[in-house]
Amino acid sequence: MVIGVVLATTAACTAPQSAPNSAAAEASTWVMTPQVESFERREGSLMLGGRAAPDGRVVVRGPGGIAYATSADASGRFTVRIDAPREAALFMVETQTGQDATPAPYRLLVSADIGGPIALLTPGGPSLRLDQAGPLDVIDGDGRNLLASGRAAAQGPTEVTTDGSPVEIQPNRDGRWVLPLASGSRVVVVADRAYSIPTPQTGIAASFSVERAPGGRIVSWNTPGGAVQHAWFPDSA
Repeated sequence: MVIGVVLATTAACTAPQSAPNSAAAEASTWVMTPQVESFERREGSLMLGGRAAPDGRVVVRGPGGIAYATSADASGRFTVRIDAPREAALFMVETQTGQDATPAPYRLLVSADIGGPIALLTPGGPSLRLDQAGPLDVIDGDGRNLLASGRAAAQGPTEVTTDGSPVEIQPNRDGRWVLPLASGSRVVVVADRAYSIPTPQTGIAASFSVERAPGGRIVSWNTPGGAVQHAWFPDSA
């Protein structure tokens, strides 16, 4: 996964007068999209919490065109209530500026049952699982590459063993880690717990599906670019 960093530069004093205006115009088109960070299940609904632009408008769109809206506070924090879906569903999260809507670069997966995963699915990158799982959160794949990711239980490196070879990974400041795996990997050991990676069915044209698999659930979905990605979410310990 590649994270892009945009660096603002200052025009020199001898630059043409139009350059600062052009730079200001380009900067004004940048929009901070909402980031869902937490959830709380309630009777028939979920409360989503996260960050957005201060005082920004946040909209969560579900299947069938249903939409839920709220506004972030002055510090950029927001909460929004959505109805719990009757079956697993993907939601789009976006920010609205006037009549313009800018979607976040992920889809929000919400399972209907309490034991199912709730996560942010990202095209070409690791899923960000929000519900509590074991030391391994998810295995993501696109038919060629695999990514394992999880959360460290304590400070310091996390040891992950794949294909019999141990690897030490330094989690980020949030305690999360990501490790690319060989495409043929079938067993991953994290914190002394072994996980057998199931093989997802290929050639499925459905845009979104959730199926039970040994030890968890396999989510298959079409990214906005049309590619098919799979995510295996192990059951909670």
